[in-house]
Amino acid sequence: IQLASLLLNKNEYKKAEKYFKHCLKLWPKCLQAHFGLAKIYEQSPYMLEPALKHYKYVRDNDKKNYKACCQIAILYLAKEDYESSAEYLKKCLQMKPNYLPAVLTMGDLFSESDNF
Repeated sequence: IQLASLLLNKNEYKKAEKYFKHCLKLWPKCLQAHFGLAKIYEQSPYMLEPALKHYKYVRDNDKKNYKACCQIAILYLAKEDYESSAEYLKKCLQMKPNYLPAVLTMGDLFSESDNF
């Protein structure tokens, strides 16, 4: 998992994906591997659904993971699902009120949506 995370941080997505997937074969419930795959998949506009699936897995198995909530909100915002985005941003900011990515995403949500 450390090698996969290192490769992810170096933007070597294909190699990192291979190692994260291998990790999940050995340990299907590894939250760090699910989070890493989600980070890789969100780099492509065609892979938002798989990214969302992996982030939700992390969130469902670690209710205090504010970073997963924020990433889910960002993906919903990209899909123009403003209501779901707001829901996850609220969860994130309840856990970590000053989490800058969530605060910035909230600003994006306000500027992109007429209802908020």
